[in-house]
Amino acid sequence: MRGLLPDLLPDLLLCGVLLICLYTDIKQRRIYNKVILAAVLAGLLLSFHADGTAGLISAGKGFLLGAALLFIPFVAGGMGAGDLKLLAVIGLFKGAEFVFAVFLLAALLGGVFALALLLQRGMLLMTLKRIWQSIWVLCGLKINPFTPFEENGRRIGIPYAPFLVAASLLVHFVRQGG
Repeated sequence: MRGLLPDLLPDLLLCGVLLICLYTDIKQRRIYNKVILAAVLAGLLLSFHADGTAGLISAGKGFLLGAALLFIPFVAGGMGAGDLKLLAVIGLFKGAEFVFAVFLLAALLGGVFALALLLQRGMLLMTLKRIWQSIWVLCGLKINPFTPFEENGRRIGIPYAPFLVAASLLVHFVRQGG
């Protein structure tokens, strides 16, 4: 029983970070750097404590893969920097294989939600048209499919932390066997 809490500590800490980021992304559409930085420092310390230099290398690989997976959507304007950093933190705590599975599942969940939202708002055809046009203008990419839509003068966007959190929990529980 003595080893149970130290074994659970990284998962508990990551869960706390995910819940904080979920709340702030839904309520304020922000993922705070203070939370991310604290998570990175704690994750690095825990990784080093658990496995020394090998733990740091593994954590670093997960972190870099998590950041790399959302880099293009971030640069294209379809994703916030906080989402990128949150996926990187997930990779830091859980590793490269885990973060890749989270990335795929979150993309699927987010895509289904976005599709439903576009259908509900009658914007699906316009969105598909913009994507099709951007494919034809690929050299200059004059039409960016990631450019946010506006409705009644307000930007339409979807907080992505809920999909990252849901995907993280689903991947975790599937890997734990239930």
